[in-house]
Amino acid sequence: MGATPNRRVWVVGSTSGIGAEAGRALAEAGYEVYGFGRSIGRDIDAAGVLEAAFAEAVPWAWIHCPGDYLERPLLDTGDAEWSALLDSNLLGFVRMARRVLPVMADHGGGRVVAFGAAGVGGGRGIVRAPAYFAAKAALASVVSSLAKEWAKHQVTCNLVLPGVIAHEGSSRQLETRLLARIPAGRLGKPRDLAGLVRLLVSDEGGYITGQELAVDGGLSLG
Repeated sequence: MGATPNRRVWVVGSTSGIGAEAGRALAEAGYEVYGFGRSIGRDIDAAGVLEAAFAEAVPWAWIHCPGDYLERPLLDTGDAEWSALLDSNLLGFVRMARRVLPVMADHGGGRVVAFGAAGVGGGRGIVRAPAYFAAKAALASVVSSLAKEWAKHQVTCNLVLPGVIAHEGSSRQLETRLLARIPAGRLGKPRDLAGLVRLLVSDEGGYITGQELAVDGGLSLG
């Protein structure tokens, strides 16, 4: 799964957690990683940021990691909180997709990897963090639609579904509460996602598209 020289990967949310580890893993595999994040002055919604990135190099792959989390009963979640969750977990991805996918297609194809949440789908009601999971379910639908639409342009789109991943920004209270439900008997680490991300970005991953791939130690098995 070695990278072809000059293949650039954009990692949105590259400064911490899963995004930071994804960037490190891809750099180790030989990709040129270009990170986005407010703390490094590359906010994808800021004027001129994407234009400057495109001027340097068209990305081969785009890894999209952002997603605010809120754990609150459904009817106690206010309109402003819904709006923030949808913007962070869904609309930010859609806005960027409008810009990135047509350019990828014009340059012969590419890879898109977004991050959802283990347990999304399957028709199950979710009481824990229902608004967050609703936003992630909408993201799953969007990724599936894009995968079908852009496959003819050799652009793959897949959704990785992390389970309980311990990192510097994660909730220790949530991790403690859910640990007993994880069949693997441990919390996940950002590094546990690295192999799948490398595969999806690689040439060998070119026939994988429209998939929801859980990396959760068996948590979503129920």
